[in-house]
Amino acid sequence: MITRTVPLIGALSLAGFGLAGCQTLQPTPEAVALRTITPVVAQECKHVGIASSFQPVIVGGMSAAQVDIRNKVAGLGGNAMVITSQYITPGQYPHGNISAEAYKCNFTAQQATPTVTGVGLILSDLSSDVKASLERNAGAVVKSVVEDSPAWKANVIPNDVLIAVNGEQVKNGSHGSLLLNTVFATTSPVQVEILRKGGTRTISIAK
Repeated sequence: MITRTVPLIGALSLAGFGLAGCQTLQPTPEAVALRTITPVVAQECKHVGIASSFQPVIVGGMSAAQVDIRNKVAGLGGNAMVITSQYITPGQYPHGNISAEAYKCNFTAQQATPTVTGVGLILSDLSSDVKASLERNAGAVVKSVVEDSPAWKANVIPNDVLIAVNGEQVKNGSHGSLLLNTVFATTSPVQVEILRKGGTRTISIAK
């Protein structure tokens, strides 16, 4: 079965709608630290369950289903997930739909595994060569940008070096992912500072 994938952030604008009494979903600390991994990486992890989310687009913005699925995977005892489907149900009141396999991984042995952030960036640590060329220890390299994600639309590109998120210095790849996931779940736009071609620039990433 082939599932049509539609990015859940920034795909629709429904500011004119509202639901009385609904609260913006908040990620738990365990959900913030959770990683999105590939099926190949998952082979080295323990499968702990299956989670799914069905959230109105207008509740918590387009990230509502993404926050919800992370909370559910963390609630199963997982610290990583493989997204199996992700799409938006069309209609007058569209919903975000996400299904995921939950895994418990030993990331001590997999620290080099890049993770996908909520804004659509895949980050990794600075290599020794990059540290030497930039003359800095702190930061994270953008290895890839998910097409049509908020970061892609903001024109963050591969090989950019992320050095700060909303003014807080990024230490390494995992720290950069944690900052982005934490801040972007509740704040939009997010201001990221990057190094590109020897210069520093600030880019605003919005939901």
